[in-house]
Amino acid sequence: MEMTITEALAEIKLVEKKATTKMAFVRGNLVRAKHVTEAQGGVSRETVAAEVQAISDLQKRLVAIRTGIAKANLETNIIIGERSNNIHGWLSWKREVAEKELSFYKDVFMTVKREMEDSVKNPRCWKDDKGEPHIVEFVTNLSYEEYAKKAEVAQDLLEKLDGQLSLKNATTVIKI
Repeated sequence: MEMTITEALAEIKLVEKKATTKMAFVRGNLVRAKHVTEAQGGVSRETVAAEVQAISDLQKRLVAIRTGIAKANLETNIIIGERSNNIHGWLSWKREVAEKELSFYKDVFMTVKREMEDSVKNPRCWKDDKGEPHIVEFVTNLSYEEYAKKAEVAQDLLEKLDGQLSLKNATTVIKI
């Protein structure tokens, strides 16, 4: 069977919901009074066993879909600007690196900018060995303009990646 990743992701939600419903049914029918028959609203051992089998089948289907998606994510590349990676790599970067990287860039930019502005508004003085006062001159170890640009580039990359992932999910076909 073939389907797009978007369809597969939708089916995963459906399969999970069906399995959860069936599990609740089984839990609710683990024991019954012996004198209550199916005609009287009791649930037979065969019915419960069939539901347990259906849960197992749904779980196998879920694993097969996830495996198909994982395989496609490893085999399908996305190019954004000069950066290229497979979908799995992009998703890992997005989950594990991107937000921390973006936060770091913004923090560097804001901290250096704030310190430089503060030194202009509130100059600090120091005295040399002879006791003569001097205005403190600051040196930045990182360029806040550079990190402002890096933050902008990272944000743009994330936005483009979201668009590319949506497109690839809608067009990449997986086999199950």
